[in-house]
Amino acid sequence: MDVKNADFADLVGQYRQQRGMSQGQLAQATRLSRTYVYHLETGMRKNPSEHVIHSIVRALELQGSERSHLYDAYTRLTGHSIAYEEPESTLLGAGRFTGPQYFIPGAFA
Repeated sequence: MDVKNADFADLVGQYRQQRGMSQGQLAQATRLSRTYVYHLETGMRKNPSEHVIHSIVRALELQGSERSHLYDAYTRLTGHSIAYEEPESTLLGAGRFTGPQYFIPGAFA
């Protein structure tokens, strides 16, 4: 497959399969429904949001040309360009945590 000109649906499916993920696993990693992921991969969803794209990029750990190809395919699909920047993680990285680090037994039970 010529990924440079591949459509969005094909790229999402291809990158997911290359990483050995099921649609359910991608759905869980992106907090989307499995049905929504299926619809993305079959081309039934024609206007996913930028948030969805960034979630897929993070979940599949897309870098460099893979990320560029997916963003280009998104632009061809929706007519909306997308920033080629690293999406901000919604998770707090351990390096950014500056509060006290202690364990309270039973606090999370």
